[in-house]
Amino acid sequence: ISTFPLQYLLPSLTCNRSNRQLKVCGLGMMVRILPVAAAILLLVAAVSATLPADRYQLDHDNDVKTDVTDDQRSLFMTAQQCKGTTLAPGGKLYPNEYICATDPDDGSSIRFGLNFIGILLFYKNDKVVWSSKKRGDYLVFQEDDAHLVLYSTGNRVAWSSQCFGRGRAKAAEINFGGSSSSRPGLLLVDDNDNDVWFLGTDGSLAGCYPDPKTLLVPPPSKEPAVSPPTKDVSVVQDTEPGEQDWDDEDIPINSDGVGIDCSNMRGRAILSTTRRGDPLLTMRFVLRTPKMHPDYPFTRAERTAGGTLTVQLSYEYEGWVALGLSKKGKMVDSEPVICLPNENDVSKYAITRKRVSGIVPRSRQTLADTALSQADGVTECRWAKRLLESGEIPIRTSRSNTFVWAVGNENDLSYHWKRGSVDISFAQCGIKDDAVEVDDVVPELPRVTPKPRPSPTPQPRPKATPRPSSTPTIGPTDKPTRKPTNKPTDKPVVEKTNRPTLKPTMETEIVEPDVVNNNPGITSFFVMGDAPYNDREMTHWVPRQIEKIPYDADFVFHVGNQMLPASSKCNIMWNMFMRDTALAKSAAPVFITPGENDYVRCRGKIETSDDDVEVAWQNWKDTYLRMDKMWPHPLPVKYHRERPENFSFLLKRTLVISFHMINGPVVDAAEWVERHKSNYEFIKDRLDHHANNYDAVVLLTHAKPTDNHKDFFSRLTFKIVTNSRLKSIPWVYIHGGGKGIYEEEERFLNMKNFLRVQIEGRKRNPINIMIDTTSGGARVKIDRNDKTVWSVCCNPWLEGWAP
Repeated sequence: ISTFPLQYLLPSLTCNRSNRQLKVCGLGMMVRILPVAAAILLLVAAVSATLPADRYQLDHDNDVKTDVTDDQRSLFMTAQQCKGTTLAPGGKLYPNEYICATDPDDGSSIRFGLNFIGILLFYKNDKVVWSSKKRGDYLVFQEDDAHLVLYSTGNRVAWSSQCFGRGRAKAAEINFGGSSSSRPGLLLVDDNDNDVWFLGTDGSLAGCYPDPKTLLVPPPSKEPAVSPPTKDVSVVQDTEPGEQDWDDEDIPINSDGVGIDCSNMRGRAILSTTRRGDPLLTMRFVLRTPKMHPDYPFTRAERTAGGTLTVQLSYEYEGWVALGLSKKGKMVDSEPVICLPNENDVSKYAITRKRVSGIVPRSRQTLADTALSQADGVTECRWAKRLLESGEIPIRTSRSNTFVWAVGNENDLSYHWKRGSVDISFAQCGIKDDAVEVDDVVPELPRVTPKPRPSPTPQPRPKATPRPSSTPTIGPTDKPTRKPTNKPTDKPVVEKTNRPTLKPTMETEIVEPDVVNNNPGITSFFVMGDAPYNDREMTHWVPRQIEKIPYDADFVFHVGNQMLPASSKCNIMWNMFMRDTALAKSAAPVFITPGENDYVRCRGKIETSDDDVEVAWQNWKDTYLRMDKMWPHPLPVKYHRERPENFSFLLKRTLVISFHMINGPVVDAAEWVERHKSNYEFIKDRLDHHANNYDAVVLLTHAKPTDNHKDFFSRLTFKIVTNSRLKSIPWVYIHGGGKGIYEEEERFLNMKNFLRVQIEGRKRNPINIMIDTTSGGARVKIDRNDKTVWSVCCNPWLEGWAP
């Protein structure tokens, strides 16, 4: 473009402010600007034509990928590439790369690969049917063992198929029959034509072949040991579980008080001494791995976890003892095993705060070979722990492990008498982890429901089980169980399924326990919502909010509006990323209700759909319905048959009800009225069903009450005022949609027993709601870090709410 027109035009693009003919001046500017703008557009088009067509694809020359750019994030749907129907041995897939095929029977499109943020997914007709729940930089089909591995930053393993061929890899292909699997799906095959791993297109079948119950042991690593052992540790002769010989006085102790004998992978550590220098607390341990202990009777889970570490603590006193892993050598956030002599209990715990209330038992108790005894003033405790467990700090054999310990001077759990930490490393023995390398802490979700016992145990256990058994025992236990067993199902299943499903079934008829714990107590839960609205809130603020929620919370509730249509484009990937990378970090089960941003305001936002609202609503249901099933919680949740997004449960004499009500806009008036009526019928049914079994009612939804909700609240008000019991107990209505403003309204709906709470949402921390039913009438406490006063309602001597 010649500079002459620019030099000619640009000086004339200004108007004299003193010129009274402003309209003429403005028109003159428009006439002069148009040629310049047209020239600039032609220049941009010419430059764009010279760029490669795949400029939005990632640079695959290196195995380590840089972060996804904003352009790649916004164009991930159009930038995806299909690499054929087969992944060759050693082949790799990067973000937005898939292997694709078309089902010849129904014409459905199938693809398997990494989405724009690196999560491994399996699609059928652009709908996610299976997810690895892990994020990585690239996927590799291992050439040596026909093993699929997803690598993250630093070549760390984020996910793997955990199935290994009997030979080298041959192909990873989308198969439509003709093999040992007659179902369509992804199939891994080794060079001996053995099927190694299969994933069905419905997402309900994934496992190793030929036997999905058996994980084939991976071949030994061909890499040399980092540090050669001083003695031969290739095979160690060992005893049966519980028969370990702890005669280890010949093992030399270093300056740190730790000694390891690499010949049989056992050792001891002097954790604490008396004033005279005698051992007070001694840790003895034995490391067993499938490679070095081929004759040891590992269970399938222990073999998959890479082996076990058996520990025995000898405490020269009578009191409780504890030992566990810690990432930073601190008690908080550690994962100890605590031995309680009075309860004869050896269990895994998590420490979330420096209080007894912050020491909570883990939901999965997997310790083996446990024993606890006291004699002659000495406390001894033994257990065997798997090296790698979901959601827990792993025990590494190729690097140092930090253990924290504590002891008490009482047999019941109390403030510690002594405590400390010790570092133990097996790297000097030159062994590597047998388990699949994963991140330092593996997320617990989702979990596959454990298989129930086929028959009751022949004899009662000597102590209470941490969770109810699947079937009743023949005889009573010596102590009552910590939680009552669930009531039997109304009807047994017709026949057992061949393999466990990866997702809970979604039948309309749901048999749920009505009550688990309805004794008076304090129901404590956290409420958040109206977030995230952008990428920063998604990846930074919401995970931080979730991580601040303590382990002992009963549940977490999100009041909806988990997206802003303008930024998310109402794409289902936003929902899945929110669920799997933000909400999944919660230690307590999470429930969510829809908001208007989640589907109603998606009109015109989904370019590939003619009915944006319906598609967005289906996306929400596919992602969030019964999301609480991802956590193994004891809450007796009852879902609404007509509208399964509604649910309720009764806990500690507090009735919690969540229902689908939004702020608007009203798109379909008939649907709006019908939904309000259905919500009221569900609430009425729950109130009548539980009758006099509750002392407080909590309503959770999204909508801030307006004139558009009068039809619902008029029915609810009439139900309360015409029932003497309902108008004598406290009601709390909690909602979002407040645009960052917190509100409390006593005497809501002109009723002295009704409190309305509007949360701020967005970047503010979740508020803590506590309902105390232990003192006759119910007390309500709302903790926003600036208000921690209990409010009492509805006692005979009070007129409404009082501090």
